Amino acid sequence: MIQGLTALLPILNKAVELVPDKNKLAQHKAELEKELVKALVDVDKEQAKINQADAQATGALSWVQRLWRPTLAWICVLAFGFQFLVIPITTWYGAITHNPINLPTLPSDVLMTTLFALLGLTGARSFEKLKQIDKKWILNGI
Repeated sequence: MIQGLTALLPILNKAVELVPDKNKLAQHKAELEKELVKALVDVDKEQAKINQADAQATGALSWVQRLWRPTLAWICVLAFGFQFLVIPITTWYGAITHNPINLPTLPSDVLMTTLFALLGLTGARSFEKLKQIDKKWILNGI
């Protein structure tokens, strides 16, 4: 019987190791959270460096860096105008004149995704302005 128990001893040791220790779990969780926060801060610092380089951009194509967001917004406005004004009005006009006009439709899911992305960027920028976050904050990498 003792030989049987000694044969089970390694299995029992492994089973005991599998039982979680609440203190160790809490410690590991705290360490992981600390590493995650550090990684997020590092990402923010790198993004601040990119923002600083973008803000200092000069040259023939620097206007692209400054105007991509408004340009994308106007393209989105034109696409929505075409989808929700031009197409219905021309369809209505074609029905009245008995001369159907078939215009291509734009995928609404893409338009909505672009719209929500633009609104999110606008909301983030409005928040920055409201909180008076300026270039000093970006340049210092805080």
